[in-house]
Amino acid sequence: MLREDMNEQEYTSICSVGYPIRGPRGQEEIHLGEKAPTPKAIKRCINGKLIGYGGDFEPGIDGDIIDCFLREFAQESGDETSHLSAHRKDVEEVARILIKNTVRPGILLHYLFIRNCRGVAISTREILNPGWYPARPLPDNILEADKLILPRVIQGERLRGWILYDENMKVIGHELASVESLA
Repeated sequence: MLREDMNEQEYTSICSVGYPIRGPRGQEEIHLGEKAPTPKAIKRCINGKLIGYGGDFEPGIDGDIIDCFLREFAQESGDETSHLSAHRKDVEEVARILIKNTVRPGILLHYLFIRNCRGVAISTREILNPGWYPARPLPDNILEADKLILPRVIQGERLRGWILYDENMKVIGHELASVESLA
């Protein structure tokens, strides 16, 4: 399934990225926000792109990748008075992708869908102008990896694989396989 030179053991960090989804099959909406121009986002050439919520897994703080996502989801979608939240049972892993870059170490990225979230998202220092967008077709201003992954997982596939970016965040290679389970 994965080329031997791009296996899941080649990463230096583990991250979550989650996408709230609502609506009936074929008419889904996806919740996205613009990545704020933080130094890290500018360095990675992703500021201004529409993205999901998530971040780095923190050993000792996060018990698992869903804990990581729920913590980041609340932080990135608002403040103490207004933010999005979800129950663990409403979060499902839909893809596990090794993100490689020709100039940075790899990241093992867990893609998650949230089918039932509550609250209202507001702009934060990480995510600006959050809102609901049609999932079919997805907006053009999303990351190249998301253009490859999201249409397939929205249709119900579970994916495992890798994506290779160049230093300008252009996809220069990928292998994505449909799998029965991500366990």
